[in-house]
Amino acid sequence: MFSKNHACFLKIANLSHGMEAKHKMINLIIPLLPVIILSIALTLLAVLSILKQKNFKRGNKVMWLVIAILIQFIGPGLYFLLGREG
Repeated sequence: MFSKNHACFLKIANLSHGMEAKHKMINLIIPLLPVIILSIALTLLAVLSILKQKNFKRGNKVMWLVIAILIQFIGPGLYFLLGREG
């Protein structure tokens, strides 16, 4: 069957393939970091504002929390445009 050297080579080849996949993933994520950070910041701002708010133009606290958390970017934007009073 396989010699020890061949098995060792296969392990190294598999490790290098895993490293290449990680580098590809990192290369995809890095350009998206500003978008990810902005999305998290908008969601946190909206959630904090919703929790402090007593009255809403439309809907209620639970509805706006669900929208802001589950619908990234659009949810917080909708809250600030349509739901926030004052």
